[in-house]
Amino acid sequence: MYYLFLDTETSGLTPNNGEIIEIAAVIAKFDTQKLCFQPVDSFQSLAMPQMSIDAKIERLTGITNQDLSLAKKKSQVKEEWSQWLDKIEDTLPKIEGIIGHSINFDEVFLKAEGWYLPDVKFIDTLDWAKILLPEFYAINLEYIQEKIGFNVEDLGLNKNTLNNLSVHRALYDTYLCVHVANFMLQQFVSLPISTNFAKEFQKNYLHLNFNFYPAQSLNQSLNSSTSTVKGDDESVQINGVGNLEQFGPLQTENANLEEVRLETKDRKFVTPNGKLSAPSFTNLIDQISSNKISYLEELCSINQGKALNFLLHQIYIIILKKYSSIGGKSNKFKIHTFGEGSYYLIHLVLQSLAENDNETQNYVWQNPEKMLNSTKQIVYESFEFGKAAELAIILSENLNDESYTGMLKKLNSYHDFLLFHLQNLFQNYEYWFYPDSSDLAALNIKSQLKQIYSLIEQLKTRVLDIDNAVIKAINDEFQDQIRRILLASNQVFRIHNQNGLLTILKKKTNFNLQDFVANILKHYNLQSIDTDLDTETWNKFVNILNLTSILENVEVNYTIKNEISFYPQKHLEDILNTAYQESVETGKPCFVLGGQNSSMKDCQKITAEYFKNNQYLVLGESGSLTKISSKIMAGFKGLVIGKVSNLHYFSTLQNLAIASIYVINEPYMYIEDGFISKEMRLNLLSEFKAIYLQSLANYTGRSMGVKFTFVRSYGSY
Repeated sequence: MYYLFLDTETSGLTPNNGEIIEIAAVIAKFDTQKLCFQPVDSFQSLAMPQMSIDAKIERLTGITNQDLSLAKKKSQVKEEWSQWLDKIEDTLPKIEGIIGHSINFDEVFLKAEGWYLPDVKFIDTLDWAKILLPEFYAINLEYIQEKIGFNVEDLGLNKNTLNNLSVHRALYDTYLCVHVANFMLQQFVSLPISTNFAKEFQKNYLHLNFNFYPAQSLNQSLNSSTSTVKGDDESVQINGVGNLEQFGPLQTENANLEEVRLETKDRKFVTPNGKLSAPSFTNLIDQISSNKISYLEELCSINQGKALNFLLHQIYIIILKKYSSIGGKSNKFKIHTFGEGSYYLIHLVLQSLAENDNETQNYVWQNPEKMLNSTKQIVYESFEFGKAAELAIILSENLNDESYTGMLKKLNSYHDFLLFHLQNLFQNYEYWFYPDSSDLAALNIKSQLKQIYSLIEQLKTRVLDIDNAVIKAINDEFQDQIRRILLASNQVFRIHNQNGLLTILKKKTNFNLQDFVANILKHYNLQSIDTDLDTETWNKFVNILNLTSILENVEVNYTIKNEISFYPQKHLEDILNTAYQESVETGKPCFVLGGQNSSMKDCQKITAEYFKNNQYLVLGESGSLTKISSKIMAGFKGLVIGKVSNLHYFSTLQNLAIASIYVINEPYMYIEDGFISKEMRLNLLSEFKAIYLQSLANYTGRSMGVKFTFVRSYGSY
């Protein structure tokens, strides 16, 4: 069997704002006995674009405008591509599939530009990695290569092949994808899974046809005394598969997977807005016992919709690795998500599978000072229509009641309609809705909401008999959400758009901060507070908000004060040069973070003009938070440009060595009406900001051990 591995480089993210500027492909024979791909032929060519590419694309791809000026016209490259594929199809048996890492991106461009492609299935190795590599902190090709190495001789190629390739250009990444695919297949066959599960996984995710023989039975694995050894200086031995030295040493990341402090079994954390903190993925996974493995395998075999089935497979592989020898020494696993919205579903599913111990009553209020930066979450009730719509789709794929599932699908369509209708009206992601308004947009929304509320009234009266524990948990949460959404009917509220989902925010009537805090203490019987403030700043915070008497009997756990430096007005070029020189001297990266989006963009412009490509990373341009942090872990030294809001993410990562952090133009702060009086808000806003910045610096200093510098590049303190 033969497969076409493929990769492209483009001048933009979509065919609307970019085009293919390089294409590369490798034909590989799939050995069904050794379960590996062997390259037999390749194709690579630059393609002259219609317009020159900007400097950002040059940095991202390593392809320059000079390179492209010498390239062939795209029509000629397309013709040569077609001839190459014709030759392949004439001399070799049928191509069974097209494989790539995040291949959907390439597929969209290729089809939009009319490139000839075999009429076969596209197979995404990124999906393989999301399921099979939970030990890996990131699953982009570059990061996986750092963990397993890349020796082209393992692919049967001449060792000089890589020397003739530009690192992370299209052909290089195509060969690398073949190598990574081989590695993941070895990971797959090492798992103690049943033949039936293996066939189902092959059909729905690998899309490869081969005979599977488990390396060991599940019972053998659970009782095995042989562990997989994973470390910097050790090769990997997997039971029943043989030595995987060719893939180099594996290294398991020691990273916290949640934005909460490491929880202990006898403590539950309450968030600043008075809600119980969601348990971390790690804690929930720890609560899933080995006797759930067979049940999970059974759930995976049921068609429950793409999103839920994918997540169940991820959890199943994690639990297998956790309790079998395959998991090795580490119990740190990551659920690689599709996006922010999927975290919600993950928590629901994990909680439905977890075996909870007796609920502890030892609650701790965590960082109440962060109320100052999240007053909207406190003053407003939140009704998450978008999440209810997402759950409705999952339920519609898993229930047999046709009339009920029809209503669920209609609820989701209402959400999509509102999102589309409002997208041009949103300002700062929000739209104010007044039911009595004669505004045309408001009238349209009112009409839609009337139908939504009517539909929800019908949905909440249905009582369903559901045996599946996971689906039952999703349905219970869905019912809770729609009951809460009904509470917002016929009120003045904001429709809030975040991550492509709608949230309805309704202001609490007669909000009183002192009553709010007293109710939290009473509801959870709180005896303890964790704060990221030192004693002096905490006392100032409590006094300003008149909470001294309310909190006098509560134990407060303070943090050590982290010193903050403030620079007066300074040219941005000077700030970036200072940070870069510190990075050079310490051998560690320096973070330069914009308090506001405009500050980050200004930093990005200057680094592009005055610094070399290998001297800085920019969030978004250089990759996601995960990709950037993986580069830092791999030894990157230089500037890291991002936003202050990214700090919380970085601070959860252990062993992330940073020289220092510079914040350009401290974060904007807005205190919501109703949280405190208007007079207090105006008079004390600078005090509130100082408290917030001290909390931010203390948290980051404690978590990452770095110094903090706030700089104003415009105006002065």
